Amino acid sequence: MCTWNTGADQVIEDVADNVMDIGLVAYPARDSRLEVVLLRKDPLVLIAAPEHPIAREGKVSISALNGLKFVSFDAGHPHAQKRSTRSSRTTKSK
Repeated sequence: MCTWNTGADQVIEDVADNVMDIGLVAYPARDSRLEVVLLRKDPLVLIAAPEHPIAREGKVSISALNGLKFVSFDAGHPHAQKRSTRSSRTTKSK
């Protein structure tokens, strides 16, 4: 077994180019060169200090994060790209 950490784009390219047999990614891209097999469905969760108002919410929308300072994925990470797309749609509709 050979493992290492790299970005999802590199994992996809390595598997598509037969450099690696399989790859694990958090958010699969659509690519006709690959077959995506769901291992498990993990929720994306928000963590907050207990005293923060958002911590009392049962469910939080992406738009509720607008204006808050928070730590997230690197800009190139697929979750960050998806969040950015949703956030920009929400901002444009205001």
